Amino acid sequence: SPLKRRVVSCLNLEMDKTPEQIKQICIASIRRKSRNLEKWKFTGLFDDLEKSQKEIILNSNVLEKGESPIAYTFFSRDYWNLLTTRRLIEIRNKTVKFVMGKEIQSHHFGDFKNTKESDRTTIALLKTNGEKMNFEIETGDASMVMIYGIKYLEIGHNEIKHVGN
Repeated sequence: SPLKRRVVSCLNLEMDKTPEQIKQICIASIRRKSRNLEKWKFTGLFDDLEKSQKEIILNSNVLEKGESPIAYTFFSRDYWNLLTTRRLIEIRNKTVKFVMGKEIQSHHFGDFKNTKESDRTTIALLKTNGEKMNFEIETGDASMVMIYGIKYLEIGHNEIKHVGN
């Protein structure tokens, strides 16, 4: 039988590593694949987030025990996404939705390259139960944060067929 290629993800590391170690591995990977960090408008690494915005996220009580925040897209105090060591979470007008990494079957990252000259695009994640979930992310160079973060969540639970768009 042909050898199947597997990629180690942050979630696969969870059994041996602490959430903080997983987070640091993911951040290092995102930094390697990202550019022009100073031009990002809404997106960034959680540890670099300004204190008032960090408090909004932490005070929302969306993090579960043993889960660490990695990156964010912060559109407003009432509308933001948080990538963690386990899932992608969205808060919009006090409504919480999330997808666990192990639930992601496939993805479509929309116009992340910004060909329509918009600073946001909708990404679609198909869950293993057939449910489609949409999340909004920043376009351009900043999109790599959420794209690579989501790929880490997804790859840990599914064999890679196509890592592109």
